[in-house]
Parts: sequence; C-alpha cells; structure tokens
Amino acid sequence: PFLFQNKIRLKLSTMVLIQAHFLKIINQATMNRAVFWYVLMSFTTICTSTAANNGHICYVLPHGASNTSCPGDLNSCFHINYYVRHISEYFISNTTFNFLPGNHILDTAGLFNINSIDNLALIGNSSSKQSSVSDDSVKYNFIQYDDDSNVTYFESLTSITCTGSSGFLFANATNLQIMNLTITNCGVHSSQTSLNAAIHLLNISNLWMEGVTIKNSTGYGLLGINVIGNSAIVMSSFIGNNQFVKCNFQNESIRIKCNNNISMNKVYKYTNSSSCSLNGGNIYIRFEDSVNITQENNELLLANLVLSLGVDGSYPNCTSSTPGTGLALSITQQWFHVQVNINKTISYRNQGQFGANFYFEATSQSNITMYNTTSKLGVSKYGSIYYYAIPSSNLKTNMLAINNSSLECNHAWLCGSLYIHIPEAALHHVDIYLWSSVIIDDATVNDSSLLVESSNKNTNVYVIDCHFEILQIIPRYGRFKLNGADKTQLIVENSYFMYTELYCESVDVHVTNSTFYYARGTLVKSAITLNGAVLFANAETSRIGGALFLISSQIIAKEYSMVQFVNNLATYGGAIFMDSFSTIYFFSQSYMSFINNVALLYGGAIFVQDAVTFTSSPNCFFQFSGTVGSEISTHMYFEGNYAVEAGSVLYGGNVDNCVLDCSNMPPQYHNICTHSSGKMFNILTKIEDHDNSTSLISSDPTFLCHCNVSEPLICLDHNPEPQHLYPGQEINVSLLALGQRNGIVPGIVYIWYVDKSAILYSLFKTSNHCEVYSVLVRPEFGTYQAYFNTELSFDTLTDFLNELEINISVLPCPLGFTMNNVSLACGCNELLRREDVTCNINDQLISFSSGAKWVGSVPSGGIGIVDDCPFEYCNISKTINLQFPDLQCKHNHSGVLCGQCQGNQSMMLGSSQCTSACSNTYLLLIIPFAVMGVALVVFLLACDFTVANGTINIFILYAFVIKSNAYLFFSPSCNPVMKILSVFIAWLNLDLGIETCFYEHMESLGKVWLQFAFSLYVAAIIGAIVFAGRISTKISRLCRYRIIPVIATLILLFYSKMLRTVLIIFTFERMDMSNGKHQLIWTYDGSKEYLVDKYHIALFIFGLLVTIFFIIPYTLLLLLTPYLMKLSHWRVFSWINRIKPLVDSHEAPFKDRYRFWTGAMLVYRIALVIASAYFSQQPGLILFMIIIVHAGIVFSGFAVYKNWIISAIETTLHVNIIINSMAIYFLNLEGHDFPSDFKIDDCLSSTISIGVSFICFFLILLYNTFKPLRVWIKMKMEYFQVNENVVQMPVHNEDGDQENREPLLNE
Repeated sequence: PFLFQNKIRLKLSTMVLIQAHFLKIINQATMNRAVFWYVLMSFTTICTSTAANNGHICYVLPHGASNTSCPGDLNSCFHINYYVRHISEYFISNTTFNFLPGNHILDTAGLFNINSIDNLALIGNSSSKQSSVSDDSVKYNFIQYDDDSNVTYFESLTSITCTGSSGFLFANATNLQIMNLTITNCGVHSSQTSLNAAIHLLNISNLWMEGVTIKNSTGYGLLGINVIGNSAIVMSSFIGNNQFVKCNFQNESIRIKCNNNISMNKVYKYTNSSSCSLNGGNIYIRFEDSVNITQENNELLLANLVLSLGVDGSYPNCTSSTPGTGLALSITQQWFHVQVNINKTISYRNQGQFGANFYFEATSQSNITMYNTTSKLGVSKYGSIYYYAIPSSNLKTNMLAINNSSLECNHAWLCGSLYIHIPEAALHHVDIYLWSSVIIDDATVNDSSLLVESSNKNTNVYVIDCHFEILQIIPRYGRFKLNGADKTQLIVENSYFMYTELYCESVDVHVTNSTFYYARGTLVKSAITLNGAVLFANAETSRIGGALFLISSQIIAKEYSMVQFVNNLATYGGAIFMDSFSTIYFFSQSYMSFINNVALLYGGAIFVQDAVTFTSSPNCFFQFSGTVGSEISTHMYFEGNYAVEAGSVLYGGNVDNCVLDCSNMPPQYHNICTHSSGKMFNILTKIEDHDNSTSLISSDPTFLCHCNVSEPLICLDHNPEPQHLYPGQEINVSLLALGQRNGIVPGIVYIWYVDKSAILYSLFKTSNHCEVYSVLVRPEFGTYQAYFNTELSFDTLTDFLNELEINISVLPCPLGFTMNNVSLACGCNELLRREDVTCNINDQLISFSSGAKWVGSVPSGGIGIVDDCPFEYCNISKTINLQFPDLQCKHNHSGVLCGQCQGNQSMMLGSSQCTSACSNTYLLLIIPFAVMGVALVVFLLACDFTVANGTINIFILYAFVIKSNAYLFFSPSCNPVMKILSVFIAWLNLDLGIETCFYEHMESLGKVWLQFAFSLYVAAIIGAIVFAGRISTKISRLCRYRIIPVIATLILLFYSKMLRTVLIIFTFERMDMSNGKHQLIWTYDGSKEYLVDKYHIALFIFGLLVTIFFIIPYTLLLLLTPYLMKLSHWRVFSWINRIKPLVDSHEAPFKDRYRFWTGAMLVYRIALVIASAYFSQQPGLILFMIIIVHAGIVFSGFAVYKNWIISAIETTLHVNIIINSMAIYFLNLEGHDFPSDFKIDDCLSSTISIGVSFICFFLILLYNTFKPLRVWIKMKMEYFQVNENVVQMPVHNEDGDQENREPLLNE
C-alpha cells in the first residue's frame, strides 16, 4: 500500500500516517473484530492496487523455480540468495520485493544489513493458510500440552527458510513494509543490537508489518530498537523463537490446572547457571534516546498478534533480569514520548524470568494500553505480565492500562499474572488501570497472582468493572497484593473478587459497588473506604479475620453505603479482625450488617484485639466521621453470628469504657456520647436471632465467679465452704470467667497463697461454661508444719476487677503417706515404695500392680502389708484407701487380714459371713446337729450307700474338689439353684450346709474348734456303733456286715473334713511393717501371731496331733495296703489283720490290681488342698492341675472298678469336673488379671456341673433304696451276660494264705 500510482500521488509517509491514524480511531471506537478488520483490509487493498505501478519491483523466485515463471522483467527476477549477495544493487529506496509463492531457502550465512533506505517493501505474493499452534509447528518439540486453547494464527504460503545462521538488519529506514511472509529457522548476531534475531530493526520510522509469521528463530524473532513514528505490527504470529534450547538445557513439565482442565507446560532450564546471557524470544522492542530521533510523539500499534512458545532458558535458577519471551518492551528514553497500543493480541505458553508473556519497562515518557488482550499459561518467576516503572528525570505521568483483557492460568514462582514494580526513585506519577473483566486464574507458587510493589507516593491503581477469579494454590500473603507508600491509592469500582485475597500495605483503598466472594482482605497501615453496596461473603480462613484483617488500619463507611458481611469464617473474628490501633468510622446513613458469620474461637462477627487494660479508657473501635445528622440510626446489624468460645457478636473493644469523638454528635446525643460509650454502642447496633445468648458480647476476662456444674451458666453469690486438704492434694474449684457485659469467656486463671505461708503458682484455663478445676496444694519446703491455715486467691493474667478466695486447712500426711521433700506432696511411705505401688494423695488411694494384697494399720503402730489376703474374707482390688481399711474386707469382716468381724458381730458356720444377729441361745443348735449325726449313720445303713459298693466314692471326691476351691467354682449367692446345690456339696464334706452362728462374738478360732467338734462327734458315733455291736448280739445281727462299710464311709468323710480343717490351722502369711520389721500371722485371723498367740498354739498342737495320728497313717494305710497284706504274717505287721474288714470295705469295689486307688485319691486330696492354700494367687495353675489329673484318669483307660456301671458313673463325674474347670478358665480367667477382674459367669457352668452330679447321686440313691428296681437292673445285667454279680473278695486265713469270700455288697 506504500507504492505510488500516477493518478494518486501520495507520499508513503502520509499513507502510513493515514493508516495508523485510522487504526487508532477504530481502536478507540472499540468496534467489533469483524468490522474492524474488514475496514482495515479494504483500506490496505486499495492502497496496494493504486500504488503498484510506481517504484522498482523485484521478483523473488522460490527454491527450485526458474526465472521463466517471473511475471515481470527477467532482469529483476532472482532467488533470494542472489539478492542478499547484491544488497547494495537491489535494496534501494522505493523498492518492492515481491516473493512468489513457495519456499525460499536462504542458505547464505550472515547478517544482511539493509541500511539507510526509504520506502522499502517485502511482500509475499500469496494467500495464507490458517494453522493451529501445536507441537508440529515448533522445532525440537519445545512444548507438549494436552488442552485445546482454540488459538489460531495466519501462516503465509510464501516462506523464507534459513539453513544457516542468517538474518536481516534494517537500519535507519523510513516507511518499511513487511507483509505476508513466513520466516523460519533464522537468526544471527548483530554487533549493532548486541543480540541474536531473525529480523533486526534499528531506528525504523513508520514500520508496517502485516501477515508475517516468524518462528523457530535463534535469539529473537523480531528485535527492534527505536521503532518510532507511527508504526504497526498487525495480524502476525511469532512462535517458538529463541532456539538456544538445542543444547545445554534440561527440561521438565509443570502441571497447571486451567478452567478445570490440566495443562502440562514443558519448561527448559539452562544447565550452566553461570551463563544466563542466552536472551531471546518472540518480540523485543527497545526505545532509547538517540540524536537521530527528532519526532516528539511516537505510536506503536501491536494488533492481532499471536505470541507463543518463546523461551529464554533463565527460569527459574538464573538471577539475571532477562525479559519475557512473548513480548518485551523496554521504553527507556527520556527525550521523546511513546504510546504503545496492544490490541487483540494473544500471548501464551511463553517462558521467561520476568513477564513470560509481556514484559514492560517504561519511563514517564510512555503510555502502554492493552485492549482485548490475553495472557495465558505463562511460566515465569515474576508474573506473566511484568511492568517496571523506570525512574525518570521529569515528573510526567506514565500509564499502564489493561482494558477488557484476560489473564488466565499463568504459573509463576512469586507472582502469577501481573507484577508491577514502581521503585521509590520513580518520582513521577504512575497510573495503573485494570478495566472491564480482567480475569485471573493462576497457579502461583509462593506469593500473589497480582502484585503491585510501589515505593512511589504518587501511584494510583484503578480496578474498574473487573472480574477476578483465582482458583489455584493459596498464596502466602494475598492473591491481589499491593505494597504502597503514603499516597498510593487503590480504586475499586463495580468489580467482582472471587477466591481473590486482597493484601494492601500503606495503601488508601476505595471500594465502590463491589463484591468479595470467597475473598479475604488484609490491610496493614491502610484505610479502606466503602461506598455504595459492598459485599464480603463466604470467605474462609484458618487464620484471623474471615473477610477483613486490619492492622493499624481503618474502615470508613461513607454516606449511604450498604456494607454486608455474610457467611464468613475464621478462627478469630469471623467477619472482621482488628487490632487495637484500627478503627471503623461511620458516616451519616451508613449501614453495616453482619449475618451468619462464624469464629472457631472468639468473635463471631468482630474481634477487637485490646492492647489496653480494662481499667483504662482507650478509644472506641467505632467512631463517627463527618456530619451524622439530627438523628443517629442503626449503623451495625447482627444476626445469626456464632463464636465457639465467646463473643458471637463482638469480642473485645471495651465498649462500655472507651472514648468516643463526640464533636460531630447532635446536641441531644452529646451527653450520652461523652459519658456512656456503652449506651452509644447500644444505639448504634441491633442484635437479633443469636442462640448462644450467654456470650454475645464478651472480651478477655474481667470478672471471676464461683459456679455450680448443675447450672453451668450462672454465677453463685457466695463462696464455697472451707477445705481440709493434705499436701499435694488437689482442691476442686468450680469457676466461670466473664468478659465485658458478663459474656462468658474462657480465661487463664492463676492462684497463690494469700499469706505467703506456702509456695503455689498454678495456671489453668476456664471453659465457656462451669467446670470443675483442680488446684494442687503444696507447702513451702523447709517450713512445713503438721498443720497450718491459709487462703487461696484466684486472679487472671488480664486486669481482673475482682479476686476470689477459699479458706483451706493443710493437714499432716495420712496413714501410709509421708512428706516428699522434693515434690512437696504426700507420697508413699518407704514400705509401700518397696512394694512398687503408686499413691495418690488426692483420693488417698494406694494402687498395686496386682491385687489380693492387704494393707492397713497394725496394733504395734504404722502399717503392715500382706501379699495374699484370703479370698473368703477379702475384696480383691488393686486400689486401697487406708483411711477406710475395712473396705478391703467383705462379709462384714475387719481387722488385720480381715480375720475379725466388725464391731460386735460374730462369725457364722457354713459361710464366711459375719452377723450381728447372734446370741448364746444358738448353742441349742447342738441338739439338732447331734440328731443329724445319728441320722447320717442311719441313712448310710438303710440305703447301703457306702464305700464298699463304690457308689459314693466318686461323689465324695467330686464334692471335695469343689469345696476346696469354692472361690473358683461357685458362691451360694450366685443364683437360687446354686444355693440348693451348695447344700449337697456341703453335706458330702460333713459341713452343715446352712449359715448360722453358735454363740455370741464367735471368731475364727472358735469356728475351727467347732469344725473339729462335729468331726469328733461323728467319730464318737462310729465308736458307739462298734461298741454296741460288741455288747449286743441283736444290734450286731441287725447291722450284719453293713456296719463296717458304714464306718469306712464315715471315716472317709471325716478324713476330708479333717484335712481341710488342719490346713486352715497350718496356713500363715508374712506381714511386712513400716517399722522395718516383719512377723508371721495366721491367715484366717491376722491378729493372731503365728505360733506366738497362745490360743493359736493350742489349736496348732491339736491340728498337728490329728495330722500325725490320723491323716498321715490313714493315707499310708490305704495307699500301701496291697504291700502290707503280704507282710501280715510277720508279727510286726500282724495288726493289719485286725483292721482287715475296714480295709476290705475301701478295697471291695476295685479290681485286685487297683486296691491302692482310694489311697491314691487321698494323696490327690492332700496335693489339691496344699495347692489351693499356697497357690491361691494363681488360680489358673490350680485349674490346670485339676484338669490334668482328671483328664489323665479318663484318658488312661483305667477300669479300676469291677462293676462297669460304677466305672461309667466315675468317668462321667471326671469329665464333669474337666468341663467345668475349662469353662471357668476360659470364661473368667483367660485374658484377665486375676483376681481383681475375676468374675464367675453367673455360676452357670458350676450350676450345670453340680446339678448333673446331684442327679447321678439321686439316681444311685434310688437304686440302693428300692429293691425291685435293683432286681430289675440285675436281670437286665444278666441278660447282657454281665456275670459279675458275685464278686470274690480276697481274704486271708489264719495262716496268711489268700482265699475268696463274698463281698460285703452281697451280704
């Protein structure tokens, strides 16, 4: 269009001016894209057609074409390599190079310097094709990504491809036009520009570049220095330039989330950080002062450009200030003015240290306007758009305006999309404009998405009709960060901030009709003026100040403003957090509402951090400014706010004791304002619909009161009763802390002794309701007395208005405790410490690692401790209170080892109980018990229920096993059925089976003597029967042979009774005492020293005699009878023949080789009784022993009885014992700490076991009692060829030879 035609003689400079001015008008009119480019292209076409015939035209042949295809003069039709080798001949003023369609290969290396010419045009003579930016269009696969950006660029079919290091330098030219060319793989260094580029422009006036694509260049695609006049670069693309990445680079991918899609940007890092001079990119234009430039006002238009995939290799480890690789403008001149208009340009996926997509540095002699421009997916250290205000010597105003543009999905180390740096040395005015929907969606690593750092006092940032939405990583300080100086201003109008945190420091902020949604504001030494309708909603932070966080800042609500804080959340101050140097100013008719804000701790709506005490008068956090009118209306409205701890509406602020500036008050309010800030606060505020009304307005604690946990929100009007405590014991105090206006608040409380008689410094935190708190009492070391009185005083770390006191008496350490001079508290005495116990003075409990211990006072003074306490008398527990030692005892027992009865109570026979319902008249029970002895003998005679027929043997053994370990198997109180069955077990052990006392104050000694008495009475009956049989033939004939089996049965029962009673006498325990000594005591009455107490000595001697003269001989006799019978012919053993009938009764039911069986079972009884007495703390061992013995009998297959029915009954009861023992073990002992955790499982297993044995016993009783039944059974036995009804019994004649006789069973 800059060629001349004869009919239209226009200078080229004039044409360029007309076209540039026309573009400016179109831009300012903001016409739509279609109309704009239609008019532009029409104008260009007209200019081209009218000027085509004037000037010199050269045709450039594509690679491989001959000059025969030239449309013009053959002397001006060559390949590009020919022209560059003859630059001086062909590149002259008023020349047009017409590149024919095709690929022009430039294989001549070097920089082609085209200097000092005017009116030069390079035009590709072809149509263009539409291409998409993709990996296929970029050399070396520079970037891979997976989203469709819908960005296209125009690539001419006429292309210039460099095969070597080639490039063009246009210098000192006027009216330069480059159109419809694609330049690929070019780039060479220029000494004049000091950089590499495909096209170098130096001092070019009136540039027109249209439809040009430059890609894959080495260095910059386009490098310009002082492109002045009215120049334009339009409808061009710069893709993937700066191909230094061929070597010395490593690459990695950065994951960026953009509009809910994941984009992978591959970035290149130079491996040698010492060399960061590999500058390059798509476009770099620099303006600098030059004596050759005389034009004062210059304008550069950049329109409809695509800038993509540029890289400089410096990210992120290079510290050099390399500009971005999309578009870099360095406007450093001071002598002339430059206006840069960037219109409808897309810069994306570029990489650079500063401003990956756009880099601007400008003096006050410049204005930069971006309209309808996109910066997207830039990867940099400092912003995808970087602007630096160069300090200027003049005081003009320079401006950066970003209008109707989009900044999306950029990634940076410090600032994502926009970084503006205005140093203090820049004394001129700097105005930053963000107009009409600047949209930001960034992945900022470390700081903000928009960052303005201004040390200049004359900086204004205008945000008008913008939309901010930042969805990526939360920054450290704020997504929109503005660091200013004293006069720095941020003006926000009609804008929308979403997920955009605003951080301002030393900035005057003006907000009008804007919304902050999920956006939080932080103001430091700043002021925010709110005009019109302003909404702060849904902001959330785990820090302080949900919507606004103020430090030494002010909120100014202007006239008729409507400010709302809705659904914000923070830890402190759900809507607003302000320190004590911040203030809210209300103008007339201003209105501020707080609705449904939440604080996780304090201040649901507002939190004011008080730096003063409540006894002083600080300035109120709310003040009036300007004229308030004749009436004061509501300025603050609160509804539905909530704080978890305190102050759902307000925390802090000291509203009842602060100072208001009343200079602007109407006369009728002046007195109230001056003397009652609290009333003014009430007039200003309206509070509705809050659930936690006990703490709407509160503060740090100002008052402390006693309370009751049953009424947790009410203070008591009286002090608690005096307390009596031990050193180290905790006093329980119920307290409430109240803040301003009696709002309940948690507070830190400390305590000390009023009279300083002891050292106490304790801290605790009260709750937001009445709770019990424990305070440790400790006397002063070295001055501890046995008893002293003092008072506890309660105060707070804040300035409390009251103190609470409680009278206490400190007592000497109780029994079992002694003063610990280190902890200044009562602790375990030396004896207990040796036992590995813990002592808690608070509840005076002594805790053992294992149970079954007894600890208590002893008659000699101090305390004693015994490891094993009888289960019949003791409550087994791991904790003991020595103030109440009898709590260790059960069944009303007391005393040492629980061996005595409480008070005047008496022990009972048949159980371990003590009872007060006893008198000497119970001695009359001797009569029925005497009758019962005779009845027992008659019963055995009548039913023939004796050891001779073998039917009762196993039942006696079974009952002995159960009775000897009654604490494991059953308790009569388990269930009603067990109470009946326990009588059955007791009778088989010659016990009464009922609970009764005999005489008043009966104790353990008397109880044991009575056990002997009944046994001896049975023995007397046996002797009477024998004597009666000798003197009366009739009695002898009546009893016949049954008298001997009955006597044997009674002796076996008597043996079991004596064995258990003697063992009671012989058992003892060792008691360690606090005086360092120890003594042996009788297990069943710890007050009796073992073999020292005379009564115990008498009992011991009697038991020893019974053992020596009955238990041991009788056991050996029945165990060794088979061997002794063989020696009976010797004179020394002739006495065996005299007791042979008695021995025969025990051996009668057994086979000959098992005649020792009864004696073996007696040995088992002795072992079981000893184990039960001395291993009671290991019940698992006892049960294991029972299971092993009885299982061995069952599984050994011994058929010891002659009668198979009796063998079957015995096997049944053995299995019965095994099952019951295993059930007790696994249901009660497995996994439990016996005996403290031991509980019989409702005696279910023992109830079933004893019930089965009782049924068997009853059936055998019927068998022996009813003869017809016996006859029928014998017939059935004969039917089954059981011919053992006549059992031969071994006897011996006078010569000692063995012979057979009929058994006593048949007699």
